[in-house]
Amino acid sequence: MVVTLPGGYVDQHGNVHNDAELLPLTGRDEEFLCTLPVGAPIAPVVTGLLGRCVRRLGSLPEFTEDVARNLLVGDREYLVMKLFEITSGSTLNILLRCPGEDCRQPMDVTLSLGEMTPESRAIASQYFRVRVPSQPEIEIEFRLPTGTDQEAMVGIVDESRAVSALLARCTGLDEAEIDALPASTRREIEDRMEELAPQVNIEINTTCPECGRRFTGETGWAAYCLGQMVGQSAVLEREIHLLAWHYHWSEADVLAMTRSKRRRYVALIEEELGHAAGA
Repeated sequence: MVVTLPGGYVDQHGNVHNDAELLPLTGRDEEFLCTLPVGAPIAPVVTGLLGRCVRRLGSLPEFTEDVARNLLVGDREYLVMKLFEITSGSTLNILLRCPGEDCRQPMDVTLSLGEMTPESRAIASQYFRVRVPSQPEIEIEFRLPTGTDQEAMVGIVDESRAVSALLARCTGLDEAEIDALPASTRREIEDRMEELAPQVNIEINTTCPECGRRFTGETGWAAYCLGQMVGQSAVLEREIHLLAWHYHWSEADVLAMTRSKRRRYVALIEEELGHAAGA
């Protein structure tokens, strides 16, 4: 599958690359997801998964984990969604909870990823400038957050400190300088970042079946798609055993298959076993 990034990747020479070729997860990639420790930070997992499954990005000579880290956050989330789609299908079931304190009813919502197209915010440059509201003669240069920034934020639980650390990384200032900026200047930088960066999060308008309250829900798509892929990979060992037992394939042969191909063979075996049991 070839997709167009909603933002784009600007290389060291200033060239923009925005078409990415994706490969569906193989058993080996699913094994990578299955061996992750519980509670593993999402950012490095996304980097590792993209490094495995993005075959090409624009005209770059190769796609590496370093390139994956330096993709814009929204582009990384979009690629994870598309990996889920070509591996598991376009249907995504998510769990929402009614926000009403007197209800809190959980509900399943089914979405079609094929119909979810984020707004394109193609970039042509790696760096941008914003004027200081109180001193319009002063400009601050900044870039948009990337996976490298996400990985650097792992472990920072205080939200205000995380924002300061992110702004420091994206402007080249240190945290003390960021904290010393007027609140209006910080807001101007944050607003410009939000305006320029590709946004993948999509709001879901729904109605609680229990209390009838209408509300808008939103979820972290990369985290949710990753969680779904990990959960769907939980039967991997059983499928390897079943295919190796009946076809005498090696573990390496089975792990090299995509999930859809592997499960077609599993379905054939289960069908034959069902016929044999009913004979």
